[in-house]
Amino acid sequence: MHVNGERVTTASAHHDYQRHDLLKDVATPQLYRANAFRVLGLSVTVDGAEINRQQKKLQMLEKLGVAATQHNSGTLPLTPLPDAAELGKAGQRLHDMQCRIVDELFWFWPSDHRNSDADAAHKAAGEGRLRDAYQLWCQQREQPATEAVAVHNLAVLHHALALDMEHASNNENAVDSPADPDVQVRRDKYWAVALEHWAAFAGNEAGWSYILSRAEALDDPRLISGFIKRLRHSLPEAILSINITLGVRAAKRGHVDEAKRHLLYIRNSGFDLHLAASLLEREASPLVQQVRRICEAVADRSQASPETANQLAKSVLDDCHVLLTGIRAILGKEHHLRRTAFDLVASTVRGCMIDYGNATEDWGGCVAVLQRAASLALDSTLQSRLQDDIAQVEENKKGKDNEHSISLLNRAVEAAKTGRPYDGWRLLREALAACKDPDLRQTISALIAQMDEPRHAAARQRRTGCLTELFGRLIGIGTIIGVITLIVWMVDSYDSTSSRSYSPPPTYTPPRQSTPSRSYTGLSSRIDAGKARARALESEISQMDSQLESLASSIARYKREIEGYESQAQSGLRVKQYSYEHALANHNRLVELYNALLMRRHAKYSQYEQHIDSVNDMVNRYNRGER
Repeated sequence: MHVNGERVTTASAHHDYQRHDLLKDVATPQLYRANAFRVLGLSVTVDGAEINRQQKKLQMLEKLGVAATQHNSGTLPLTPLPDAAELGKAGQRLHDMQCRIVDELFWFWPSDHRNSDADAAHKAAGEGRLRDAYQLWCQQREQPATEAVAVHNLAVLHHALALDMEHASNNENAVDSPADPDVQVRRDKYWAVALEHWAAFAGNEAGWSYILSRAEALDDPRLISGFIKRLRHSLPEAILSINITLGVRAAKRGHVDEAKRHLLYIRNSGFDLHLAASLLEREASPLVQQVRRICEAVADRSQASPETANQLAKSVLDDCHVLLTGIRAILGKEHHLRRTAFDLVASTVRGCMIDYGNATEDWGGCVAVLQRAASLALDSTLQSRLQDDIAQVEENKKGKDNEHSISLLNRAVEAAKTGRPYDGWRLLREALAACKDPDLRQTISALIAQMDEPRHAAARQRRTGCLTELFGRLIGIGTIIGVITLIVWMVDSYDSTSSRSYSPPPTYTPPRQSTPSRSYTGLSSRIDAGKARARALESEISQMDSQLESLASSIARYKREIEGYESQAQSGLRVKQYSYEHALANHNRLVELYNALLMRRHAKYSQYEQHIDSVNDMVNRYNRGER
């Protein structure tokens, strides 16, 4: 593996990835509901003969059609009762010694496995008296000889209760409502106690010695010390991954508060936050990849059909909404994956709306979509570009509205010239209603007022019979002449000041490391399309540079951490092996990501340079007069 020409190797890398997969299949929110001892209603002290008797009993009951009716007792009985398939699977797990030792890890232990009847706490738990068992375990926790087992049992108890409550929250028939504040307080307490005790147990040598003694007692050649060591190294990731799974699941449903709740549990758990961050990044990466797949082909589709690019932009926003919600819930605002996803969506939508605006001049239809894109952008330069776009589009809309008003004014002039003053007055009223520019509205209002007064005076005089038809016509003609003069002057004035131009500049030299600008407006349109594509490539390269910088920083941090551990070891100081191996594994994983991303960045920049040559060739042809 290489980073900046430096090679990093580790003989335990393959072993490291294996160990983290050891508990992958069981480390789910159903951890305890699928535990073989809980499903079968058995103690961890059960031997092979008892398992066989239980299996025969279950087979008989299954033939009678009442396979699960006897299991509504014991420690934390399941609701609903397990079916025949679940019972059979549980029996098979207890005949596989590796699976059995895993299920023992996640169920209640007696303080002395060889004399479990003497343990009052274990007996109380087996009889379903969990309150008594809890109090006894709290007492045992204060005694050095029983501390490790008590810490383990308290972790299992509260973890199982917390996960049962999470399971029940999705059950419409649950007795306790998850919205009940008392239920929430109890649930949060279960989680806090469970994770605190699991974190304490993970580093407890006596606890792992207990498990090793159990592996020796089961006398299976696969339960070697290496297996127990891998089990130990897998435990923190297994425990944390359950909360991460629940958090990501909630985030995908749009339940951001619920997702943040599980992240808060992790933050306060006492486990290594570097490990938690690594797991969260692993869970977020597929979401970011989905966002990337949605956005990848959009630029080409938008340029191919710019008239419908607004619908394409809205589709991107809708399709990515849930994904971005999930990413936002599990990654901090400064995380490079979150910035990549959000900026990619914002940049993609921006490109679509530029294509659409230039093709249709439906500036009003651009504003709302661009505002949604601006609310997503995290890169400051991209934010600035989008705000500039919104301002330009609003100005374009204002100019287009003014053009419509001026068109109505021109028609009013023609009506006045042809002796149709009423039509001219009506067209002026339409122009006033359509106009958004305050200065132009003021001028139109003044024209209407000047036309209204002679019309009203003539009407009053006609009603009193004091005005002859000829005199009325003279007034009408005078009004028409005055209005024509004013309208023609006003139209000429606005025509000379409100023209819009979106032609390309004479040369195009793109910036090297900034989010590019793109203007709204034929060889002109091809240049614009080429510039848009170039800017999209620049944005992708800029995002890659940002990711590379973040990765390099993390790699350097882990390298310093590794060097610190190695320096301590060389000085004869004791080093936590798990922390050292974890830092080494994370360092090497990030190096691989860095090298892969660097290769993609080189390929993308080569594509970008070729495209810039093509755009500049079109600009040179444009400057030579080709259209």
